[in-house]
Amino acid sequence: GLIWKVMNQVPEVRQAFQKAGFRDGTIQLSWPEPPVLRASRLAQPISIDADLSDWPQAFHNATLTEHHLEYGSVSDPQDLEGHLRFAWDERYLYFQANVKDDAFVSRHLNQVIWRDDLVELFIDPELDGLMWESSSDFQIGFRPNRDSRSVEMWSWFKAKGNPRDRGLEAKGIVTEDGYLIEGRIPWSFLGLTPQLGLVMGLSPAIHDSDSDRSEAKFNLFFRNSGAMNRYELAKL
Repeated sequence: GLIWKVMNQVPEVRQAFQKAGFRDGTIQLSWPEPPVLRASRLAQPISIDADLSDWPQAFHNATLTEHHLEYGSVSDPQDLEGHLRFAWDERYLYFQANVKDDAFVSRHLNQVIWRDDLVELFIDPELDGLMWESSSDFQIGFRPNRDSRSVEMWSWFKAKGNPRDRGLEAKGIVTEDGYLIEGRIPWSFLGLTPQLGLVMGLSPAIHDSDSDRSEAKFNLFFRNSGAMNRYELAKL
């Protein structure tokens, strides 16, 4: 508070504050509840092939736009926008991500794929707040390859490494205006037992890396909860 106290002793500064509309007192700021996503139960398993025709149509949709900007900048919805859906059965949590991106960039492998265009899933299985680099929470990235339906994957927190070795599957395609990824995560990987009404923390994010080295990131909900490196996520 030293700088504030010293500057407030200067009459010209106090006068400038008044002219700018500053006034004494406090304002109660809104503290919105985390958004809630829903994964519908499947009657039959979904094939992981980057073909979404076997997904039911009436599924809850999470949309990521410039309103979810975490950092960087975008010029318009064609520059970056994402639509995600989730489903589940007794063995897997399924997801699909349909991303608009006017310049697909992929330069890296393994733990540095976060520098490319990719989809990330931040997962807090115990719903007690995601702790950065925690051994109980997940940050998993998925990036499609341009010339095949294969997808590069990496897990940075719990189960660090290539999650394909632990049963995760994903396929993707790069299109003229973006890319699509379809995947499934074993419940055993997350350490959860699936059941109706299960709630966990999960926030999808999309990263945009352009050819001019500019970048941006949309994150559905990623709020510092007050503790060091602890974040509140959306709920699934």
